[in-house]
Amino acid sequence: MEKKFSINKKGQLAVPLITFAVLVIMLLFLAPFMLKIVNSILSPFGTMIGNQSAAAGAGVSSVHGSFVTLWDIVISLAFVAAMLIYLVSAFLVDTHPAFALVFLLAGFFTVIFAPIALDAVDNMWDSPEFLTESNQLTITGFIKDYFGVIIMGVMILGGVILYARIKYGGRGV
Repeated sequence: MEKKFSINKKGQLAVPLITFAVLVIMLLFLAPFMLKIVNSILSPFGTMIGNQSAAAGAGVSSVHGSFVTLWDIVISLAFVAAMLIYLVSAFLVDTHPAFALVFLLAGFFTVIFAPIALDAVDNMWDSPEFLTESNQLTITGFIKDYFGVIIMGVMILGGVILYARIKYGGRGV
């Protein structure tokens, strides 16, 4: 028996679009918390060890900067992966009717639930406790600020792909 979020025998997630959408929203929500933890540990430690050895202080600062950059890139790549899965489901809509259902449900739930989730993310990101962390995540901040426009563009592109696939019946579109 296969679990809902398990990996099937072909090595694919059972519900990849929903899994990636939840992952992206969770990453947007958890990003400032993770950076708050890293900043609260590495900043004082880097200063303290930098007083003992300049090379050790530079090493800690390098690790701190690398983590911040990596975390920002991971969140943006997860967002891009979720959008690509959405567009791939539009390409595959004529191969099996389940892809049409996935495409429509993903678009519907994104329009319904994304504003609620993004309101919670905005409230957290705009709080003074996370001001440093929200300034460190430049790519993620851009995605958060222009989420509605990006999602609208992806949905329009998905609609164009869907229309072309249905209109031409999958004949070399």
